[in-house]
Amino acid sequence: MRTPIRPAGLLLALALVAACDARAEGPPNGLNLPNFLQMAWSTNQRPAAARSELEAALAARAQARALRGPTLGLEVAGGWVSRTQSLEMPGRSIEFGDGSSVDAALQAGWTVYAGGALEASERRAASEAQARREEQIADSLRLSAELRAAFLSALAAESVRAAAELGVSRLERLQGEVNTCLAAGTTGEEAMLLVESRLARARQEFALRDGDARAARLELGALIGKPGAIVIPAGELETPLEGVEAGARRPATLSALDARLRAGEALVGQLGAWRRPRVEAGAGWHLARPGVDPVSNDWMGYASASLRVKWSLWDNRLGQLRQAEARSQRRSLEHRLREAERETGSLLERCREWVGAALNAWDEAVIREVLETRRQGLVEARWRQGMATERDWLDAQDDLRQAQLERALGAARLRLAENRLLQAMGR
Repeated sequence: MRTPIRPAGLLLALALVAACDARAEGPPNGLNLPNFLQMAWSTNQRPAAARSELEAALAARAQARALRGPTLGLEVAGGWVSRTQSLEMPGRSIEFGDGSSVDAALQAGWTVYAGGALEASERRAASEAQARREEQIADSLRLSAELRAAFLSALAAESVRAAAELGVSRLERLQGEVNTCLAAGTTGEEAMLLVESRLARARQEFALRDGDARAARLELGALIGKPGAIVIPAGELETPLEGVEAGARRPATLSALDARLRAGEALVGQLGAWRRPRVEAGAGWHLARPGVDPVSNDWMGYASASLRVKWSLWDNRLGQLRQAEARSQRRSLEHRLREAERETGSLLERCREWVGAALNAWDEAVIREVLETRRQGLVEARWRQGMATERDWLDAQDDLRQAQLERALGAARLRLAENRLLQAMGR
């Protein structure tokens, strides 16, 4: 690739061009890029949606952590049966209650051992939350790149419009001078028709460029939450974007896949807990009638404790099938991660090549504009001396207008390439 011309080598060229023509800068009351990004972010709903999704993932992580702790609950139960047990003895009859019962209990429970399922569930929820956080970062970077691209496109439309308007004004000035020569009899009607034809073509191009600029202004208004409002971008299109020379970061999309891969591994461990026993302990304090003495049938308080062991011996291979499904999903994530790493590295190199090519093209466009500016001045001087025809001057005008448009478009192409590079670099 050809070594690009550095800005220092273009200092003289930029000075010459600035002396000849006004640069396509934004209006003094326009909206610059930092303010536009701040306003667009405050009105865009995507960041708020991403924050809500992250909050949901953090809540799920807290739920998984809460499952590992003890529980405490209040239970109240009442019942009635139509018949009760009785014991007939000589001289007396003993009734076991009157058929009604009430039990208020304060119950505590704790999963002593679940085969590692609870720990794996917590690790999975934490990894899912981390993946959601990384995806939020990736979406924020993507939104920033989209907003920057919209602003730069609008700024480019303003720059191209200004170049087209400058070309029209030069041809209108030439039209006035040719009219003066026509009245003096020093030129013919054919020269006047040629000038008017070129002017009509320049006005046609300006109308198109002006429409593009107006549409871009309306788009910026919609992006800051003001549909129908006209927002004029302000800034210098030929100023490089900040951060292009900085180093690349690991893309958040890859970090999100890493986290989801860890979540998949935790899910495999969670589903593998079916092979191991589950031990649950419980304790409670009861206030009941008749309680443990149905003969007296009075209110009484008493404590209870329990230990429960559950071990699945056979479940028709359901646990194995679920674990096999989780392993397949984890392998899919591994393949996706490797492919994403390959695509990310390739995209970064391509973006750098695009920036280099756009920089080279813009350097040549600047040099061409400087040359066409000088050439147009020389042709105009020869025309005033009667040594060049109106067609020569018009051709020089057209070449200069085209060079100015290509410079503006080249600057826009370079800035948009830098914007893509920033996104590929994770910035």
